[in-house]
Amino acid sequence: MSEETVEGLEAIKEFQDQAEAAALAEAEQVESKVDEVIEQKAEDELKENLGLDDQMFEELRAAKNELNTPELRKAIEDRCEPLDVIQLIEEGEARQVVPIIREKFMPTFRTMSGQEDLELKRLAFKRSESDIYLVDRFNLMQLTAGLYAVNDQVLPTHLTESGIIDPKEPTAFWRKFKRVISYPIQMLASLSINYSWFDQRARGLFKDLGPLKNG
Repeated sequence: MSEETVEGLEAIKEFQDQAEAAALAEAEQVESKVDEVIEQKAEDELKENLGLDDQMFEELRAAKNELNTPELRKAIEDRCEPLDVIQLIEEGEARQVVPIIREKFMPTFRTMSGQEDLELKRLAFKRSESDIYLVDRFNLMQLTAGLYAVNDQVLPTHLTESGIIDPKEPTAFWRKFKRVISYPIQMLASLSINYSWFDQRARGLFKDLGPLKNG
């Protein structure tokens, strides 16, 4: 083949490659928009079905404020078995039974992984909503991930077999979220405030302020 023919074939191939790349990019953009529409619809339906509105969050905040007292916190924490930092380090998760009402209301809380925390933030803050609404919803999402059981009833897991929230298909998390959010507002407030205390206790495991001993 002549040099002109070779150049012509190469030009045709280059044009075809560019056309295929442009078509692929357009297809990916369309797919992304479709996924976004589906996610938005699912989230709108979730909010509608679960009653996630300002009034619900106002009632929850008011109930939590009534429970958030130093006296109640001390009484509950005095009944808890200590958290084990070795369990957290070696197993990657620590759990604690919290006797909120002895022998009647004893939830079990668990620590979250870094992946869970990041994925919850991605799910919670990817939409443009009021700051108060976002914070309130994120707190409920944290409670969902951190609540392992209520009394002897273990909740369905929100994690995959690999121990993560699936970024592409967080259905298991939303299913558990729906169950948690269905609790009575008073019970939800108690769980929420006690989970925040549990989280603070877990963070405190990594504070060692004792004196250094020699020898």
